[in-house]
Amino acid sequence: MRMEELLHFTPYGLYVTLALLSGLACGGQYLYRARGLSLQVRLTFCVILIPFVWFFSRLFFVLANCTYYLTTLSEPVLALRFWDGGYSMCGAFAGACAGAVLTAKVCRLSAPLMLDAVGLGFPLGALVARLAEYGTGVGDGRAVTGSWIPPLSSSYYGEYLHPVFLYEAIGALVVFLILLYISRSHHGHPHEGDLLLLCMTLYGTLQSFLESLKDDGHMVVHFVRIQQVLALLMVLISLTVWSRRLKGQGKGETSLLWILTAIAVGLAVLSEFGVDRWGNRLLAYSLLILCLLTILICTLRFFVRTFRVEKKAGRGRRHGRTKQKAVKK
Repeated sequence: MRMEELLHFTPYGLYVTLALLSGLACGGQYLYRARGLSLQVRLTFCVILIPFVWFFSRLFFVLANCTYYLTTLSEPVLALRFWDGGYSMCGAFAGACAGAVLTAKVCRLSAPLMLDAVGLGFPLGALVARLAEYGTGVGDGRAVTGSWIPPLSSSYYGEYLHPVFLYEAIGALVVFLILLYISRSHHGHPHEGDLLLLCMTLYGTLQSFLESLKDDGHMVVHFVRIQQVLALLMVLISLTVWSRRLKGQGKGETSLLWILTAIAVGLAVLSEFGVDRWGNRLLAYSLLILCLLTILICTLRFFVRTFRVEKKAGRGRRHGRTKQKAVKK
């Protein structure tokens, strides 16, 4: 490895760095505004998250493409050449969550509080990162079939491709604005960690659909898009957490929501196969959207139920309960 390779900066790399810093700045501002945490705590949050985000993002990409390094290239050591590119957005999210939990332990603070900072900062970072994909080939979708050509569309052998990266950026912006409104709402949310779970629910649902529009070959194993699977898992994890927090209340409705979710997941998988095999993409995409909306509604229903139950029990957001020793450090 030559020093010139490590010191070589590309516009895409600089934009991704800006995306990471934007997300960290937003998360740090949330920690200050929501809890008044000291500058040292916020700097610790940033310093820990940076290597975690980078490492997990690269790790997820390498694991998804392990056969490429082991079989196609027959050089597993090439997976260590991180400067050649190849990262995962879902991996970055997982790394940020792991870093937030470690920060909470180091600073002796609430882990859900730190995770909420990730939940608010991640969509902003994703917004900047997606815009950086313009012209790289990553984030390009299927060929445009109608007469309307979306802005920033790439041309490939005379066909215009859907700029899915632009759709992802717009979606991330919408998710960020929703979470920002909730975080600034006077009613707040009833439990630390809900901001992260809402981020996982909204972003995961959106990304589950947008990944189906892509045709860039990024993190695809055979015909399965790993990013799409991970995005759907984000939603199901949120649903599971909120369901467990109900502690058996309303078992009838809980069972019904889980049954509807299971059916929707099964039909969503079927519709994803149908995109390329049914010969009617409009039907396949319509079914996929319907299934994802069903999963989203069921998940948000669990959130609303936990909100009401915990609000009634007086378990509001714990303002002023942050350990003062960590704040003063």
